[in-house]
Amino acid sequence: MSNKTYNDLICETSELIGEATQTDEAVFEAGSAERSVFQPLLSELRIRYTVLVRRLDTIYDQLLQPQKRLIVRRLLEACLGRLLEIKYDLVELHLSDFTYDDDEALQKLQVTPQEAEPCVPQYFIREREEELDQQRKFITDTLRKLGHETLKPPSLVLTEQQAVIIIQSHERARQGRLR
Repeated sequence: MSNKTYNDLICETSELIGEATQTDEAVFEAGSAERSVFQPLLSELRIRYTVLVRRLDTIYDQLLQPQKRLIVRRLLEACLGRLLEIKYDLVELHLSDFTYDDDEALQKLQVTPQEAEPCVPQYFIREREEELDQQRKFITDTLRKLGHETLKPPSLVLTEQQAVIIIQSHERARQGRLR
């Protein structure tokens, strides 16, 4: 996709951020009102921020300009933080770790359940790859020192000629068994 496409996507996403902020203010005004009023607002807000996180992740992943990437990343992290706050509020409201999306909120926002599913941003995985590799290496070294993990023997490396000979011998044996 072109640079213009992602600039248009940024403009659309900024409009969505404005709508989410307005809904956020409505939730703040509702305060600790009745559960029947508060729950649909929080559910709708969670879906809005989930859609925003997905869009911002896509934009951040494909954007080339470093100045815009910094802004988009800060927006993405802010949306993730707000999404966690909303999740915490929903957990307190339902007194359960599991929260479910309202069908009414999904229909109102014209979002499919797959789009409303929270995702891990790609930059979490890509930019922390070296750190995660070091952690994995530390864990395997520690387990090996304690004797809980055995070393895997190195795999055999065959030349092309050796592989052809093995395949031919197995084929001849198969044909011999058939006779």
